[in-house]
Amino acid sequence: MLPPDIDDLKVRGNGETILLVEDADQARQTFCDALEALNYRVLCAPNGREALDTYEQNHDEIALVLCDLVMPEMGGFALLQALRQRYRTVNAVMLTGSWMKEERLRAEGLAGWLRKPCSLGQLAGAMAQVLSPSKTLEGST
Repeated sequence: MLPPDIDDLKVRGNGETILLVEDADQARQTFCDALEALNYRVLCAPNGREALDTYEQNHDEIALVLCDLVMPEMGGFALLQALRQRYRTVNAVMLTGSWMKEERLRAEGLAGWLRKPCSLGQLAGAMAQVLSPSKTLEGST
C-alpha cells in the first residue's frame, strides 16, 4: 500500500520503462506499485536470468534497470556484467540492504544505488536524478 503523501511528490516519471529485478515477492510488488504510482512503466523479473530475457525482448524501451544486489541464480553485478556484454550502455541502479562504497559504484558503472528499505521520496528522487537530472528534487524526501 502506498502512503497518502504520494500526491505531494513533485518528482515523477514521464512513462519511462523500468526493468525491476527483485527476488523477494513482496518487495518486488511494493517497488512495482510505487514506480507505477510515480508514472513509470514497469517490467518485473524475480531474478537475473529472467531479467536477461526480459531485457533482450524490450531493450529498446528500457530506460533503467533497478536491481537487487543479492539474488539467487544471478546477482545484480553479474546481471549488469552480462547485460553490458550484449549492449553498449545499460543504465542501472542497485538496491541493497548494505552500504556500498563510492569506489565500487564507479567501478561497476552504476548510475546510483538505494539502500533498502527506502522511502517513496528516496525512490522518486533517485529515479529522477538518473533519468532526468535537470529535474528538481524538491518534494522528494
